[in-house]
Amino acid sequence: MRSFRIPVLFSLILHLFIIGLLGYALRPFSRPSPAPESLYVFIAERRQSVTPDRVASQRKMATQETGRTDRIKNSGIPPAPESQKKTEESVPDPAWTAFLEQGEARMTILRKPVDSEKPPRSPGAFPEPTMGPVRLNDRVFPATDPVGDAIRRRNTGSQPLLIGLTPPAEETEENIVHPISLDFIPTRTQLLCLAGLFESDSLSDTQLYPLLGMDENVTYETYLQNIAELVQKGLISRTRISPRQIFSLFGVPIEMNPKNRRNPEFLYKPRIDKKTLLIFLDARLYGTREQLSQNPSDSIRIREQIRDLKGKLMHLRTVND
Repeated sequence: MRSFRIPVLFSLILHLFIIGLLGYALRPFSRPSPAPESLYVFIAERRQSVTPDRVASQRKMATQETGRTDRIKNSGIPPAPESQKKTEESVPDPAWTAFLEQGEARMTILRKPVDSEKPPRSPGAFPEPTMGPVRLNDRVFPATDPVGDAIRRRNTGSQPLLIGLTPPAEETEENIVHPISLDFIPTRTQLLCLAGLFESDSLSDTQLYPLLGMDENVTYETYLQNIAELVQKGLISRTRISPRQIFSLFGVPIEMNPKNRRNPEFLYKPRIDKKTLLIFLDARLYGTREQLSQNPSDSIRIREQIRDLKGKLMHLRTVND
């Protein structure tokens, strides 16, 4: 027992050292935080730092221009004719052109006004459309992409920090449910196993192996080979019932109990009924008899097959399902 503790302690220390290296290598990088009194605005892929005071002054200028226009409309002055309006519109105002050349003015016009009455949105929500190519960095993280994340996880495989965990029980080879393939004639040992499962619905290895009887002269190794073929063909299902003591070493599960590693115990259940097996064996008997009439020269081998199928049918009909 003492000699066993030293490898386990050494393995634990090695796991902790590897996890520490991975944690140091995969540590998140810190993002530079913006200045508290400034707002970064992206205009034509250029970032400009605009203080709140300058933004407020530009909004105030726009408000004053709107008020001046309203006062002209309400003063009673008749509007200019259409021809004069077209002439005035075709000639650009030098003052307005100089104002548009400023980055702050473009930000004031293109930026979507903020509605203070709307409730704040969640960080993962999609950004609202803007009136121009302006992207504010008030949302540091982009919108969630579940499809892209699923494809990325499928292509990259397991995460490094989770590689030492034991795989789930439904992913192990012992619990894989194979499709039913009734394309072979079961042996005498396999037929006895199926007959026992038809009567009891579920049996373990310690209950199923004694049903073979001493006259069959079947070793436990031969029994395991026959029962494994039935599982592979999907005629029965098995589930491990013996307790496991798993130790994971670099993602490889190792059974600590030597007895359970050599002779694990399973619980078997039938996936087909007795009627289906009887119909299959009866059909094979009919096909074998047809071969006898077509190949008289091979009558010895075919008659032996017919005799074997008749014995299996007689034994299976005596089983109480």
